[in-house]
Amino acid sequence: MATKLYFNSQEAPSLKPTAFSGDWTHTTDASSGLSSFVRRMSTTKAGTPMVDLGVQGDGADHLVLGHTLCVQLVSAPLAAQTITNNRIKIQARYRHPNSASNETISMKLFLIDGNGVAGSTLMALTNVANTGVPPEFVVAPTTHTNRSFNVVMTAGPVSASLNDRIVLELGCGGTPIAGAGTNGHNCGLIIGDDSGTDLPEDETTTAANNPWLQFGTDTITFLSELAPPPLMHRPHRFFNRRF
Repeated sequence: MATKLYFNSQEAPSLKPTAFSGDWTHTTDASSGLSSFVRRMSTTKAGTPMVDLGVQGDGADHLVLGHTLCVQLVSAPLAAQTITNNRIKIQARYRHPNSASNETISMKLFLIDGNGVAGSTLMALTNVANTGVPPEFVVAPTTHTNRSFNVVMTAGPVSASLNDRIVLELGCGGTPIAGAGTNGHNCGLIIGDDSGTDLPEDETTTAANNPWLQFGTDTITFLSELAPPPLMHRPHRFFNRRF
């Protein structure tokens, strides 16, 4: 049986990773200086509104392969179990400011332990850059268009210990080229879970349906979410950032 998780736009997890992965080129907004967001993901919908996490990784042209982290999504704690090589699917709506930015979905999937320390990698930072599969994001100031991610894990089977958590780091990446406007690793991503409908597996939907992550094979067993502990590092301000 598959396991699907939804992206909460309002609530931080009760345990945050101690750091963002070092694989990302950008984990702060070049304009505001704010760090990427950290939010919960869950098998149940919390009814949180759709929010645009617009991140300007570059304030000037940056014409090299790179990746900008939009959000770190953290699950409830896990029961001890084995996670096999699942087909990982993601559906989410994105936009970017210029066609020469050449941005597509970038993601990383890993476990943290009960202290927030990164452990086993389920999927290393992955981006299907400049290949057209999935298509480059649509250029639009406010309209976000559905994009698919569909890749089979190769790191498994991975043993998860009691109270480990799954972390999805989700953003954008590619190799920008020279063109009109600022061409860097900049994008907007919608998260939230207040729709009665999930995003379909297509590259065209613009309706405000729920984005999601799916493990295609395993029924993953989660424990109850804990009350938030004292903050381990600076909390994130929450608002719609625009580039």
